[in-house]
Amino acid sequence: MEPPLLRLGHPCPNAFSDLAFVAWPTLSLVCLPLGDRAAITYSDLLEATFDLYRHLLYDALRWKLPENPDEERRVGQQLTQYLWRGEIVTG
Repeated sequence: MEPPLLRLGHPCPNAFSDLAFVAWPTLSLVCLPLGDRAAITYSDLLEATFDLYRHLLYDALRWKLPENPDEERRVGQQLTQYLWRGEIVTG
């Protein structure tokens, strides 16, 4: 006995799937700005948390805390490289 074949043009012969197919683009256009706003808020909170507690990251990794903003940029790039790739870059 062969499985029943679906007609071409209706891979899911179901009224709900037809409605979902039509409603999905409209719903996504409505929800996209809400998602963007939530993502921006989340990224702002994550950045603020890092700014407040980055000294704990240096302590946990036993790295010397930078003494000035220029040194922090240089050491921060080294720290990022270390966390992403496990490589300690000097220079």
